[in-house]
Amino acid sequence: MNQSTIQTAVHAFSEHSRPYRRPEISAQQQSNEIIVDSLDTAFRATASIKNCRGKGDVVTLVTALLRYCELEHFFLISLLRDHDGHECVSYLIGCSPEWAQRYEARKWHAIDPFVAHAATSGQPILLSEMHPASPGQADLLAAATRYGFRSGMVLPTHWGAHARIGLLYVGCDKPPAAIEAQLIQNRTLLREVAMELYEWWDARLQSEAMLALRLDEIDLQLLRLEHQGCTSQQIRNILGFTLSRINCRFRRINDKLSVRGRRRAAEKAVLLGVLRD
Repeated sequence: MNQSTIQTAVHAFSEHSRPYRRPEISAQQQSNEIIVDSLDTAFRATASIKNCRGKGDVVTLVTALLRYCELEHFFLISLLRDHDGHECVSYLIGCSPEWAQRYEARKWHAIDPFVAHAATSGQPILLSEMHPASPGQADLLAAATRYGFRSGMVLPTHWGAHARIGLLYVGCDKPPAAIEAQLIQNRTLLREVAMELYEWWDARLQSEAMLALRLDEIDLQLLRLEHQGCTSQQIRNILGFTLSRINCRFRRINDKLSVRGRRRAAEKAVLLGVLRD
């Protein structure tokens, strides 16, 4: 399972390779704009992220929450890696499409110092606290400044694990001195927004992957048990299937995932976000 295979599979089932463009907002929609005017309202709105039906809804809600914190833009990154170095990256965009396109085209996630930070720490970090360690990182941070992240914070959502990293950029065009005290004051709220948004996005990617790969709940059960190291006999005892049915289902799963062998199928399912490691 090489890198090109992974990328082909990723592009086949998800829109995350294409930056999300915010839809035009009608006058009626503007009159019904979400208003977050207190910390209590903000936390209640954050808890409702899980109820959003689509990207447009979640972008509108998160943008309203950020506005309460005097922020304007966000950029969510989800990175899955396997032990062989293959990776799958997805983005949820609430910022300039040009920034997202440049970030993806240059594969900046591979050198992003905030991704490296999220791999080892769950602590939020101000954008101004990160200093480039290479020309590539300097280009990345300069581009972030040009595209709406002059000031802001990065909030890890999953960290300390080889296979799974998540982080949320939030930012605005104000100078750091004008906004950072507000960011620190609202750090707890922003961490909650980051976690809820990541969980929403992760569930959506899983659903999209299963649909595009034509996997059903039985396939998911079999892949999960295989990933846990169960033998065919153990799977038979758990699910009550015959051995021939189990083997037949795994052959079809292998075909859907374009791999050879049950173990590789389970590994790829984890990499593509269908299974949780």
